[in-house]
Amino acid sequence: MAHSSSSDANPVSVRDRIIDATLALAAERGWSNFGLTDLAQAADITLAELRELFPSKGAVIGAFMRRTDLQVLREGADDLADGPVRDRLFDVLMRRLDAITPYKAGMRALLLAVKRDPVFALALNGPANNSMRFMLEAAGIKTSGPLGALRVQGAVVLFGRVLDVWVTDDETDCA
Repeated sequence: MAHSSSSDANPVSVRDRIIDATLALAAERGWSNFGLTDLAQAADITLAELRELFPSKGAVIGAFMRRTDLQVLREGADDLADGPVRDRLFDVLMRRLDAITPYKAGMRALLLAVKRDPVFALALNGPANNSMRFMLEAAGIKTSGPLGALRVQGAVVLFGRVLDVWVTDDETDCA
């Protein structure tokens, strides 16, 4: 196995290799056309190592969402702190799209699978809610209480619709 050595300037973690391999396989084969053994081989790990880190392909997508959250949140939005809520939310979601752009083909396959499999869609709703909760908070939108829960679920639905358009848009500027 060819693992990154600790002397590399930016070693890629095993978790990140698995996430990247999952999205690459989804782009190449379609979400339903690869299994856990294929994923372990693509990530250059054993099936046991994969199981230790992730219980399913869906859990890998949850980790991808968390990784994207962290990337967006680390960028901050201090330059828009005094701007209108709508502008702050737009900025946060655009940064999210920028972060996932390298994985657009994999996202296209993933969204197709979500549309075809309501159980899979439901399973991803929890991680999507967690992600959107942080995105809304980053934009200065409160997410606590019953109204906050509605805001979060609304943001999940809204961002899902945005993703539907985005995955078919071949423009590079997200216009």
